[in-house]
Amino acid sequence: MKKLFLITVLLASFISLSSCGSSPEKGGTQERLVSLSPNITELLFALGLGEKVAGVTSYCDYPAQCREKQSVGSIMEPDIETVISLSPDTVFISNTEIHRRIGSRLEGIGAETVIVETKNIDDIYSAIDKISRICGVQQRGSALKAQIRKKLSEIRSLSSGGAAPKVLVVVQREPIMAAGKGTYIDSLLEIAGAENAAEQSGYPKYNAESLVVMNPDIIIESDAKTDGIKKLEKQNYYSRWKTNAAEEGNVYQVNADVVSRLGPRITKAAKLLRSIVKQSEKGKKFAGD
Repeated sequence: MKKLFLITVLLASFISLSSCGSSPEKGGTQERLVSLSPNITELLFALGLGEKVAGVTSYCDYPAQCREKQSVGSIMEPDIETVISLSPDTVFISNTEIHRRIGSRLEGIGAETVIVETKNIDDIYSAIDKISRICGVQQRGSALKAQIRKKLSEIRSLSSGGAAPKVLVVVQREPIMAAGKGTYIDSLLEIAGAENAAEQSGYPKYNAESLVVMNPDIIIESDAKTDGIKKLEKQNYYSRWKTNAAEEGNVYQVNADVVSRLGPRITKAAKLLRSIVKQSEKGKKFAGD
């Protein structure tokens, strides 16, 4: 159900910020770019580099303009021949075995390969610095970082200051898998004025009994088909278990791409989470009250 979200999570768990081959610090000579990850694609367009993007993966669907670009295959199985046919100056990749193999082959045709870090919120700023420096748009990079920091700070300031609700963000239903401590979603929940109900780190799995013991005040499920926020009817998949969230009707769905891609739309993700917390705060008492 959440295949793309889980692929993104797996990629994030292996990624580090570096470059392969010779250092691509050419400051603006990169005229043809290829991105092998949706969040990197979003960063490139947010930096005003859309016209230089020659190829993207079949999973890259935002912004809408990227759908007009040549597809180079899926995230996990990009077509190396298609990538080479685009004569790229720089290819942005993740630190997976498949992408590293592609990087080695691309070195032979003179293309630079750059691995971009996307594990946590701070990594967004580092990734913006890296990409903007390579492509010679440092001023745009600085402006984008300032914009993201400002919006996240504004969202954080909207917190009521009362007891924080315990929120469980579900990324997979069967078995239930949630975003735990140390993930970027954990950081977003803190910004939105909530406490992460999942106490384990990473992306732990839960059975029915552990879900009841956890007793989240709010359950948020990432769903690829949801546009914005959708509040589920009181009788839903999660109502079979006795939790505050189910009893109070605080079960929501949000767009999976918005919350799973650690890129320029992170401010939208934080805003969506804050909006849900605010809706649920009205007339409610949470565990910490």
